[in-house]
Amino acid sequence: MARAFALLFFVLLAFLGGGNVFLPFSSNELTVLFGLWSLFFLSINLPGWSWRDGGPSPISVMTALLFLFYVWGAAGYFYSVRPEVSFGPAVKYLTAVLLGLALVLYLKDTNQVREILWTCLICSGLISLFAVVQQFRPDLILTRAETGLSSHSLFFNVNLFSCYLLFHLPLGAFLFFSSGSKKLKALAVAVFISILVGLLFSGSPGGQTAAILQLIALSGYLLWEKRVDRLRLLGLGVLLASLCYAVLLFILPQEGGSAASGMAAPGGLVRRGWVWDHMLNRFDYWRGAWRIFLDHWAAGTGPWTIFLMYPQYGVKYAPLHAHNLFMQTAADAGLIGLVLLSASLWVLYKKCFRVFLDEKDPDRDLAFYLTVAVTGFLLHNLVEYNWITSSFTYYFTVWALLIDFLDRKRAPRAAAISGFRRFFPLFAVGCGVVGAVACARLYLYDRAIYHDAMNVRDIKDIETFAERAKGFCQRCDFPYLAMAAVDIERFKRGEGSGFLLKAEGRIQDALRLAPYNPEAAIYLGEIRILQNRYAEARELLLQAKKFNAYTDSPLVARERLEDLERKAGLPDGR
Repeated sequence: MARAFALLFFVLLAFLGGGNVFLPFSSNELTVLFGLWSLFFLSINLPGWSWRDGGPSPISVMTALLFLFYVWGAAGYFYSVRPEVSFGPAVKYLTAVLLGLALVLYLKDTNQVREILWTCLICSGLISLFAVVQQFRPDLILTRAETGLSSHSLFFNVNLFSCYLLFHLPLGAFLFFSSGSKKLKALAVAVFISILVGLLFSGSPGGQTAAILQLIALSGYLLWEKRVDRLRLLGLGVLLASLCYAVLLFILPQEGGSAASGMAAPGGLVRRGWVWDHMLNRFDYWRGAWRIFLDHWAAGTGPWTIFLMYPQYGVKYAPLHAHNLFMQTAADAGLIGLVLLSASLWVLYKKCFRVFLDEKDPDRDLAFYLTVAVTGFLLHNLVEYNWITSSFTYYFTVWALLIDFLDRKRAPRAAAISGFRRFFPLFAVGCGVVGAVACARLYLYDRAIYHDAMNVRDIKDIETFAERAKGFCQRCDFPYLAMAAVDIERFKRGEGSGFLLKAEGRIQDALRLAPYNPEAAIYLGEIRILQNRYAEARELLLQAKKFNAYTDSPLVARERLEDLERKAGLPDGR
């Protein structure tokens, strides 16, 4: 049962974990789904584990550091500058701990590792093939306004898609070289080629650069090991992928086709600026993140809050994230989080080299290819941030723990934390309880405020659901804003001037919980317009307009400014 459960988990992770753009699941819903799945996975494996047999502890130093980093990230909810946006990411960190604990208990031999890798690789091949289908059906490309006709497959953007492929590219080569079956070799080759073609169609400069570096690393390893035959096969695979890409360019519909009829233009397949259009602005992102870190150096500002802080620092751009894993971690989790992440990576790479340098270890090839996969992900995250907002936190956890398993298998007691074994069941149960409560509260809060409250016939019912939501997240500000919106609407309906004062009081309550709050500024600006205090309204709306364009705040603020211009004859500040 545990085996079937594990493999099904990785199938779901592939097709849902990155946030499937074609399915109506919110990020919080997916976090709860994978959190509960990880909890069940843990509960299946925990009863079969014996803590009395005197074996080594299942927790190594690397695993402990990684879990500490996740726990610290989750604790960021309690000091976040806006717990509303940190709630989901904090719970995801806890679910990553549950997944890690379950995997530590599940893994017992290398065959299980291979089963996981084959499952993930086959899924990546199917996802890559769908990216090719999108070139023949541009109506399936939902990000054309941003990236033209670059394929994003099931993901929300091309960078997520390319980052996902980087986890699997080296594994396609490994499973081809290590499989004895001709059918499995053919399957591995097909997936390897489809991944490379998918990367080419993604048009992601960061992903393509990381893939090139991965291929160089694989080639260097094969040269070091004097496996010239494998090096030739690797080169042949890259050549076949390039030929497939060229053939697809040739047979795709020509420039004259219309997008409405499902026709793609070869000239538009990869029309994103390759370097300068996407790299120069990142220096501004990093400068802003560094300034945020200097002001909040110890603990940071909380998970996924950097986009709220950017407008306070006068940077030219206000992105959704820092486009760098380490800069984002420094800003969100402070020096403590950055040290924990760096320490876990340091120990992870020490493990990789230990296995790699042990020429008698039969798993040294597997350890190296897993290391290249993790390294490709980290390289891409020097110019992107594909971490807590996607499934890649889970993938990184799995790949890191697979490497840790290979090292513990090589030297069981040397790689483990001695003395922790007897406390492990209690620790696992405690994590399970905390994770279950966190998932339940996140689900109930999300359901009450973002679903039930938004689908009422009478606006007065919104207050009922908002009060319910407050019980599940006492530090979240959106219930107060929802009730303030109801009060403003009731004032507009002529139900009494007291509703406007009541709305302002609720907005102030929201600001006490979350001072960096564009939605609160918009509602407060609307109140000032209704009070004919136009100068104050304009200042508040201009403040909200500075926030990231991927949120609704700038658009709503612009609409309110236009309304203000009509009423008071003031310029809207555009």
